[in-house]
Amino acid sequence: MFVTDPAAGKVSTVHGALHVAAALTLFFAAWPTAISCFARRFSHRRLFAVLSWAAVVVIPVLFVATWVDAGIFGLLERIMLGAGFAWLTALAVRLHRDRDRTTTPMRLAKPDTSSTAQPSR
Repeated sequence: MFVTDPAAGKVSTVHGALHVAAALTLFFAAWPTAISCFARRFSHRRLFAVLSWAAVVVIPVLFVATWVDAGIFGLLERIMLGAGFAWLTALAVRLHRDRDRTTTPMRLAKPDTSSTAQPSR
């Protein structure tokens, strides 16, 4: 969406500044906030909640680490994205499994025969 500047850690164009602003908003604020909301929503699922809170910590820490050590920038960035998308996949699986447990297949409703009133013709 926004082209990054060629030198890691240096912002020299408007597109580079927008790229950094979008990354800060998404990876340092929005994604961890969304994960923490779902961690609270699924707090009864202990493993999912623990993994969610771990992702809330890991994603921003790795995001900051990508700016601190430019030597392994790409590796840290991919680990951060992998952690985020692994959590997103776990959320999709959790929602799919919960949906399967709470819904039943659609069946045709049987007419109510308990009523004594006859329909008018």
